Amino acid sequence: MVLTTIPSWYTHHGLRAKILTSEGRTNNLANSSRDLLRNILAPICGVVVGLAVGAIFIALSGADPLAAYAAMVRGAFGGQRQITETVLKATPLLIMGLGLTVAFRAQVWNIGGEGQYFIGALGAVLVGLWLQESASAWVLIPLMLVAGVIGGALWAGLA
Repeated sequence: MVLTTIPSWYTHHGLRAKILTSEGRTNNLANSSRDLLRNILAPICGVVVGLAVGAIFIALSGADPLAAYAAMVRGAFGGQRQITETVLKATPLLIMGLGLTVAFRAQVWNIGGEGQYFIGALGAVLVGLWLQESASAWVLIPLMLVAGVIGGALWAGLA
């Protein structure tokens, strides 16, 4: 969507400036800034509420919430090894999230991302183990990727 602003210097004769979209619709700048603020504040409020609810449960269990959150941050980002482990564990989740985003944008309901991930990984490992002695890395790695995609797609096709 291409946006073009109509130059009205924002308050010409008391009118708000409008944004003309390529579809011919107009939106007030105030509405678009309100939407932007909502899109930024909603996730921040979600994180704050989640941390507050977690702190309540931690406190009810008899532990110090601040100490628990500090230990969580140190465990995830406390050093090079911790950061490496965090990235190692987060990468598959990000990949599944990106894949599910594509499915949801296409209005296809997909709740089997984890199973597709594991079956795809199993297919890639089986091909890697089967061909490790006979194929070079230049051939083996693409074959493993293809086997992973096919395994995940076949698992998704069962639903």
